[in-house]
Amino acid sequence: AAGDLLRSAPEERHLLLLLTDASPNDSHRIPPDGKHPFGCDYGDRAAEDTAREVRSLRRRGVRVAAVFMGEDMSVPSAEEIYGKNLARIRSMDQLAGAAGALIRREIQDLSD
Repeated sequence: AAGDLLRSAPEERHLLLLLTDASPNDSHRIPPDGKHPFGCDYGDRAAEDTAREVRSLRRRGVRVAAVFMGEDMSVPSAEEIYGKNLARIRSMDQLAGAAGALIRREIQDLSD
């Protein structure tokens, strides 16, 4: 959805900064298909699908970074989805500092 919104934005450069628990999920099961003949929970594919969408945005030139505030078990998903453009926080009072560090890093990368 964010990618669709950015298509109509007039600016040349975009930074999408997300606050996430890195646990993309949906309450509906995926219907059976060739790869999953009995269907599956979306949670089984959620991180992979989200990582693919993030890569797609990056290919379009959108800088994508995330502040992660989630459970330890979601760390691998967060890393799969966002790679090095990720900062983990444990409480909301750390949000500004983590977001600021990510923004600073993105600006430095642009000027290199």
